[in-house]
Amino acid sequence: MVRNAPRRTPPVDGQGFLLPVIEPAQLSAPRRRALRYTASAFGGLVLLWLVAFLAAGNGVPRGTTVLGVSIGGMSPQRAEATLARELADEAKATVPVKVGAETLEIDPLTAGLRLDVAATVSEAGQRSWNPIALVAGLLGAGDMDPSVSVDRKKLSAAIGAMAQQIDGKPVEGGVRFEGDQVVPVEPRQGRTVDRGDAVAKISEAYLREDPPVVLTAEIVEPQVGSAEVQRAVREFAEPAMSGSVALIVAGKPLTLPADVIGPALSMVPNDAHRLEPVLDGAKLKASLGEDLAPFERRAKDATFRISGGRPKVVPARRGSTVDPQQLSIAVLPALTLTGDARTASLSLKPGVPRLSTAQAKALGITEMVSEFTTFYPSNFPPRLTNIHRAADLMDNTLLLPGSTFSLNQEVGERTGARGFAQGYVISGGRLEVDFG
Repeated sequence: MVRNAPRRTPPVDGQGFLLPVIEPAQLSAPRRRALRYTASAFGGLVLLWLVAFLAAGNGVPRGTTVLGVSIGGMSPQRAEATLARELADEAKATVPVKVGAETLEIDPLTAGLRLDVAATVSEAGQRSWNPIALVAGLLGAGDMDPSVSVDRKKLSAAIGAMAQQIDGKPVEGGVRFEGDQVVPVEPRQGRTVDRGDAVAKISEAYLREDPPVVLTAEIVEPQVGSAEVQRAVREFAEPAMSGSVALIVAGKPLTLPADVIGPALSMVPNDAHRLEPVLDGAKLKASLGEDLAPFERRAKDATFRISGGRPKVVPARRGSTVDPQQLSIAVLPALTLTGDARTASLSLKPGVPRLSTAQAKALGITEMVSEFTTFYPSNFPPRLTNIHRAADLMDNTLLLPGSTFSLNQEVGERTGARGFAQGYVISGGRLEVDFG
């Protein structure tokens, strides 16, 4: 008896169309073999993937080194400890830097440079399901650069301190006067370390590149060049020192030699970077010294003297003096002239007393208030000399209402040149010989 096989209902899609059904028996032999091979290959890859994952371990990839220190296969904690220990000397070693022909050093601790072992180990990586990372871990990561922590503020400060030893301002061209001699000053370039470039280069090179770190220095050109120096010498300096100047002071002649003028003379650059002459009237007046004595008279304050037991006003006296600024204004134009034309005229500046006769009379001093005499032993000549000298310096001191008297200010510095003698003094609890 033959039974009919159950009849299968063909599958249909969502729109009611019949879908083809392929029975395994209907597949050709080559197709069946291809499916088996594909499944086997996929399974092999999955197995290989699992084996690689297990072989990679759960630490730093095998073969990883940092500056020659091996940390492959270590746990992150052990790798960090190893790097901190093995690279301690390298991390604190000074960093040589070179600017031109000069070599200096940067201290990493001061400059805020630090080996970051945690970041280095993290960058080295750990076991991953990523097949590419697994292959790299099995083959070995090799030597890698360490991660570095940089405190840019400290590094900038350290570079600034170092650069002060290298930086040099340009030497501006100029002219000096030594006595009556003209000395040209040739200009010279300056230089300054590029701070921003130095921060970037040292940050990148620390523990990563072989020293020294070559830094850039910018050249700074002087603003007064050789051509301007030559012009200033030719047009002013040489004529200025060509001879003396005949100075007429209040109608009286006074000769100013070139070697007296020279020390008070200089040439300075103006806003256009051209050298201009400057004559220091105060220096010139000091150089003339006693030569000005016949022309000047110091003003004298009004004072008092006791006559017939009563104070009388001694009239003030006006003076005359050479004003340094007017001296400079008078002499400077004559320095560009030659021969007999080198003349200048100068008027004296009136000297006004601090206390006029009228002011003294207005004080209303009509009687002597007191007088006294002090006795002291005269068996020590230096002390006798010093007491008399101090009294002479204080004589005729006028103390106006509301003023304060200072013995030190009135007497001034005690020196041999001012008439004082050396004697015994107590200084810091010790007996010494000094001016009293």
